[in-house]
Amino acid sequence: MDVVGTAASLITIIDVALKVAKAARNLYEDVEGAPVELRNVSNKLELVHSLLQQLLALRPELGDGAEEFLPLDFRLSLATALEQTSHAINKAKSVCRYRGGRVGVHTRLRWALIEKTSMDKALVNLRGAESSLMVALQLLEL
Repeated sequence: MDVVGTAASLITIIDVALKVAKAARNLYEDVEGAPVELRNVSNKLELVHSLLQQLLALRPELGDGAEEFLPLDFRLSLATALEQTSHAINKAKSVCRYRGGRVGVHTRLRWALIEKTSMDKALVNLRGAESSLMVALQLLEL
């Protein structure tokens, strides 16, 4: 996922935010006992997506100025945060050997019993993603 390389258009960012939000929500719902950080990231992604959708709805009123309403630097920062979040979610999936669809008892047990080092790294990634999304949300709400 190279959102930053596509000059981070508003529509691209909204699309990526939705995809990453769905991936986070699916992982959180599929893994019983998943850490709260995963739920927090999922909720923040859904808020980011919602705020961006509202901004996009204003686009006809703003005309060509819609992209300027959200400066390029901010769009690039948001795209970077979304990439970081996507990476953190993928890392969490690999830690618990997520296989898609509803997970079985084996996967749930693995999440609970996973070696501490791997789990700690996945949680650090999720916390970092959550922090980046918090900053983005604060800027979007200005």
